[in-house]
Amino acid sequence: MSTIKIVNGKRGYHLKVNGLFISQAFGGDIKAIRNEVGVPYGATEWVSVKAIKNFWHKYMQIVVAATNKPYRSVWGQLQFIAE
Repeated sequence: MSTIKIVNGKRGYHLKVNGLFISQAFGGDIKAIRNEVGVPYGATEWVSVKAIKNFWHKYMQIVVAATNKPYRSVWGQLQFIAE
């Protein structure tokens, strides 16, 4: 079962699924980012909760699959976590 949270950001809201922040790149690539301290660099910030809900309904399966292959933010670059 997935845990889904909407977290306040500086100018909007972040989506957390299974404890990982979600990032959607301009090309459509979706990644899950493990946060080590605060909100990680690269986490997408949506302007409204409605925008997050629309994103979730459209990409739910891809987002949940992305949480199985998490990344971490290192000096502004996303690196795959090989476990």
